[in-house]
Amino acid sequence: MNIDTTEYPFVRMENSPARARPIEEVLECISELLARGRPFVFVSQDAPDDAEDHIDTRRKIVTWMKAHRTEIRRLIKGHLQIVPEPDQRAEMQGFSMVFAKFWGYPMFVVASAEAARAKAESLLAGA
Repeated sequence: MNIDTTEYPFVRMENSPARARPIEEVLECISELLARGRPFVFVSQDAPDDAEDHIDTRRKIVTWMKAHRTEIRRLIKGHLQIVPEPDQRAEMQGFSMVFAKFWGYPMFVVASAEAARAKAESLLAGA
């Protein structure tokens, strides 16, 4: 996973194995975003990777989440997952419920980058 903050509060999340960073770096980056105290959204076009399936990674994530639960719920307004294919979009929509329960903020599945931007702007305007 890699985090790109150049368009903050629209934070890009990439799941490309070639650009993957250690989970500690990713969590530190998210901690820094939370420390800004301003609402933001994640935007991703890649399918989630299986890094969270590794028990050590999962433990680190859960420990970090427990320490930041309040800020996560208050400041991360959503995760916009761009899925152009209708069949895959329906499948990801089903996964979005599990995602929200685990992470503490909603996942919105959209068809395009334009739809993601519009939804993100709406979420941030209501923050």
